Amino acid sequence: MSDVAVSHTIFIIVTVILASAVSAAVIFKTYQIMNAYSQRSSAEAQSLETQLTPVYAYYNASDSSYYIFIRNSGYVTLTQAELSYVEVFLGPANGTLNMYIYSQSGGRGTWGLVTIYGSQGGQLSPGAMAEIVVRTGANFGNTVHVIVSLPDGQEFSAYLQQSP
Repeated sequence: MSDVAVSHTIFIIVTVILASAVSAAVIFKTYQIMNAYSQRSSAEAQSLETQLTPVYAYYNASDSSYYIFIRNSGYVTLTQAELSYVEVFLGPANGTLNMYIYSQSGGRGTWGLVTIYGSQGGQLSPGAMAEIVVRTGANFGNTVHVIVSLPDGQEFSAYLQQSP
């Protein structure tokens, strides 16, 4: 009878240890899932609060560049440092878009900040508008396709028609 009691005791101890291990693994995995969901939800909330709207563009033949006005229609202020990581894609409405990277010093294939209207301290606050220059070296016609791409992957796209 003592062999049966010892076997039952060992079985109960092993069962409790296994149940504890499974419970710990489930709790750890649940924590990981909740943490990932929390991070994803914070990123989604941030993306919903960030909204840029390209509103107008015109071509300036004297410097072979497009001037584009972009409104911050979201709730988040973007600093000049954050804006320097933005990529701008521009091209004809039904054609291939070219990518332009930030460079305040200029040069073909780059874009730069001209000024920010309705904001102070060089930041693009909610409701403010940025005027940027995109140094294309070419005129893409009356209607252009503009995409403003943020470092977090958000893209804001518009087809803009120049006034005659």
